[in-house]
Amino acid sequence: MKVPERVYFSREHAIKFGVEISVWIWYCKQYYIKMFDSRDMEFLMPFLTNHQIRNLIDKMKDFNILDEFNFEEKNAVDLLKSKSPSIFHNYEGKFSHCEWCKSQTLLLHKHHYPKRKKDGGKDVVKICANCHQEFHYMCDYKKYFIKEIDERGDLC
Repeated sequence: MKVPERVYFSREHAIKFGVEISVWIWYCKQYYIKMFDSRDMEFLMPFLTNHQIRNLIDKMKDFNILDEFNFEEKNAVDLLKSKSPSIFHNYEGKFSHCEWCKSQTLLLHKHHYPKRKKDGGKDVVKICANCHQEFHYMCDYKKYFIKEIDERGDLC
């Protein structure tokens, strides 16, 4: 494992933001994390409870080091439809096509869209597993963008 040349976890960050936020800033810089949700924090900081993670996100919002972003379902679908399809030239006709990204796949998921099943939706689209997972990742959880912070803890 390569040791980073420069570690951004600093005493100034810890004094200004607290240790947990300083550790998260370090993770984001170390692993080039620009956008994340609470599940990413659960994975990288398993020693924190869900309640602590929610409080940590609230504190980062209070310090103005996070921008909150949510995908609208329509925007998420447009983004998924713009992906380049994968093509298996030697197996034409043997695969099904995803209705959103047009990639060829052996397995399609039935996804209730444009209205979710829990909201009484009856229409379904047949999409690949990647589009299905990406759609829910984009739409089901709040996303946060961390702002650039210098070594003293000031916004860049």
